[in-house]
Amino acid sequence: MATTLLKSKLYAPFIRSELVARPRLIEALNQGLERKLTLVAAPAGYGKTTLVAGWAKDLKRPLTWLSLGNHDNDALRFLTYLVGAFQRLDEKIGKTVESALQSARPPAPDMLLPALFDDIAAYQEPFVLVLDDYHLIDQREVHNTVASLLEHLHPQMHLVIVTRREPPLPLSRMRVRGQMTEVRASELQFSTGEAGAFLNEIMGLNLTWDEVERLASRTEGWIAGLLLSAHSLQNVVDRKEFIQAFAGDDRYVMDYLLDEVLDRLPEERHEFLLKTSILDRMCAGLCQTLVTGNGSTNWSQQTLEWLENANLFTIPLDNRRKWYRYHHLFAELLRYRLKMQQANELAELHQRASEWYVNEGFITEAIQHARLGEDEERVIELIEDHSMREIARGQLYHVKGWLKSLPQEIIQSRPYINVLIAWTKLLTHLSYPPAEVEERLEQAETLLNTGPQPSNAEERAQHEEIEVHIATARSLLAFFQGEDARHVIRLSRHAISQLDMDETFFRSILLLTLALSFLVMNEMESADIHWIEARRLALASDLHYVAVSSSYYQAIVEIRRGRLSAAELVCNDALNNFPSRGDHAYPVDGVLYLLLGTIALERGELVKAGHHLLQARDLLRFTGELEILAIISAELTRIFRVNGDWASALEALDQIDFVAPLDIAYVSALRALHWVRLGEHDPEQRKLALEWLNTMPEALDNEGEIPIGLHQHEMQYAILIIRARVEIEKARGSPSPHREELMGPILRFLEKQIQLAIERGWHDREIELALLLARALDALEDSKGALNALQQALRLGEHEKYVHRFVEEGATIGKLLHQVAAQGLMVDYIGRILAAFPDSAPTSSAGMKSGREEVAMVEPLTERELEVLSLIAEGLPNKEIGQRLFLSLNTIKGHARNIHGKLGVTNRVQASTKARSMGLLPPM
Repeated sequence: MATTLLKSKLYAPFIRSELVARPRLIEALNQGLERKLTLVAAPAGYGKTTLVAGWAKDLKRPLTWLSLGNHDNDALRFLTYLVGAFQRLDEKIGKTVESALQSARPPAPDMLLPALFDDIAAYQEPFVLVLDDYHLIDQREVHNTVASLLEHLHPQMHLVIVTRREPPLPLSRMRVRGQMTEVRASELQFSTGEAGAFLNEIMGLNLTWDEVERLASRTEGWIAGLLLSAHSLQNVVDRKEFIQAFAGDDRYVMDYLLDEVLDRLPEERHEFLLKTSILDRMCAGLCQTLVTGNGSTNWSQQTLEWLENANLFTIPLDNRRKWYRYHHLFAELLRYRLKMQQANELAELHQRASEWYVNEGFITEAIQHARLGEDEERVIELIEDHSMREIARGQLYHVKGWLKSLPQEIIQSRPYINVLIAWTKLLTHLSYPPAEVEERLEQAETLLNTGPQPSNAEERAQHEEIEVHIATARSLLAFFQGEDARHVIRLSRHAISQLDMDETFFRSILLLTLALSFLVMNEMESADIHWIEARRLALASDLHYVAVSSSYYQAIVEIRRGRLSAAELVCNDALNNFPSRGDHAYPVDGVLYLLLGTIALERGELVKAGHHLLQARDLLRFTGELEILAIISAELTRIFRVNGDWASALEALDQIDFVAPLDIAYVSALRALHWVRLGEHDPEQRKLALEWLNTMPEALDNEGEIPIGLHQHEMQYAILIIRARVEIEKARGSPSPHREELMGPILRFLEKQIQLAIERGWHDREIELALLLARALDALEDSKGALNALQQALRLGEHEKYVHRFVEEGATIGKLLHQVAAQGLMVDYIGRILAAFPDSAPTSSAGMKSGREEVAMVEPLTERELEVLSLIAEGLPNKEIGQRLFLSLNTIKGHARNIHGKLGVTNRVQASTKARSMGLLPPM
């Protein structure tokens, strides 16, 4: 579910046309556009917002606005609204960040900002962002977010901050560097001429010059003071006496002026102001709820418009006259007076506001008003009533914020609150569940057993629901803590037996837990049944996280079975058929894009694979799922290596973050794989790979079966296979007698793993193992055995058109492929594989079909060079060609040089023309 935004926060305040002209300040703001930041800082009532909004009205470039409030002192909420502001310029800005913020485990803001900065950079038109009322922000993390925004500010963006006080941002450095324009109280205060224009032309008072000058002097140009005095002057008989008595530096003057304004209002409007003063923002329906508790909203709407037209400190927040706010200082004084006169009504007013916000779906605001009304029971009730719905929809960061605000005595005394905390901790850290999950579950259990026992049906139902929470959470916790799968199955089945049929969230979670447990036990039929049912329930109940997770694991199994098309269908079905998705991508969707990238990669569709893998990384890098991010990086390195971009492959590995020892071991193995691949051309790299072997414990042939599916299992198996690959290279480089001795354990290991793969139907693993066996037997000069192993891999891969798995094995497998094709076996399929080999054209073997006509060149163009050539002919620059083909700029330049050399030309136009004349490109 998309986060509900108060749209009024994203509109610049509506400004009346009859404003005092302030050309000197408008010019200052215009000149400030050449710098990074404009800071408009002054005490309340100096017309800061009015000035900036009036300037924005006539600005000749796009501008977006964000009005801040006390509720925005939450870094993720602030970032959510910031993205909303940017999307008023272009809905594409921040789409990935928006998805991350709606995830079950939203990341820290500093993880989200790089993606947002990239989107801003892609927006080419110069624009302005205004952050209004920034003084209401006091959380360090929000300040850090704005500081980072300033540090990485793109040239086309200009930031305006409107605030009462100096914000804790790196302003000194910006001053020294000349990157900031400042508008302070001394510039904002009205001159005598401006005060005269305001008092006489706008307020219609017809004061003498001396009277204007005296008021301007006494108020020191303070606009709010002038406005207050103007309202009072409209109703006094002796203006001269009033002006003589007015003293802007007298702390009692403010009270006097407000008394003069308020006491002269009709009682119903006076009452309206007092009761609605508790609101940060207001609309007619909300005001009506507070003032009368019921009835038509027409009167409240008319009152709001009257207050606006009377210049009575009421500011419209949109151009539809729906949302308003009071001037902050005016609101503070109204609240003070309300507290003095009607203190006994404050709690009820906040309760009414809370109820209105609940009915409109603004639960955070509802909780805030319940707390301001000192109604802790209502706060707890709201949290308990709405948290599980938000958790089920993946909105964990909302719930975490609500729970964080509760006092410890409440947490320690309420079992359901402990259960909610346990859920947020568990679902945020599935791979490494913290100890606090079980601590909270135990606390909930203790409170159930030692507290008052249920005395009626409703209390018994609540008691039973908490027990179901505990049982469900414990089942999932047990699985991810690595407990015996049979024990997890018993826990999950027992928990399911306690559920009512309509408890779809718990049931779908438990079904997924059962499916994962059966997966670990290799009982695949049972696993299939359970996650298909889990997904069905999740789809029917709008439980996005469970639906995607079920599809993800099912697709993994299909890939391991060698059924790429079936896995692709599962992923696309999940991405296209979720009922509430629309065009929205969720962070958890990244796991499906990971699998789509893997499928495309196995088929040799490198550009498509790279696109999907980058989508996966962009979505998942915000979630904290570091194991999946590591797997994505591993898949990206496969693309880089086959393209010959070894530097990018190593860079991708260096960027992987570690959480647990298994992560470290996995990345270490990936580096060893990089070294052994590169070792075919560089003996020093081969030496590094062999040194890595010294860090590995135990003999290779002692390794047992490793299940499929879970991230840790995929990592463990990858480490094992990489070790076998390096062991083969070590044996290959040894003298003949010693080579056979070294190869014995390797062959036993491969044969054992192949047998396991055959028994389980894991054709994907069988292909990889058969290729390793072919390499090992080739090293032993067993040509017949090597060809037989390769043919087995080909038979398994032909139906689903596996390509990349063969290509990345390099020259050894390439040589064997030619030998198989020479026998007239699977020549079309082998031709497709050889055509994808990098840096050299496939050599035609006897009986092998050529994919295109030979050309009159000393050396033919490779498949990759033909791809680059076709894009050159389209007129694309090298950078865009690199992006399309997922290659670095230097690699594209190298291909272009090779193309020019082979064609005997010196530029892109000549290359395109000659290629068409030779039939390498279609005619224009």
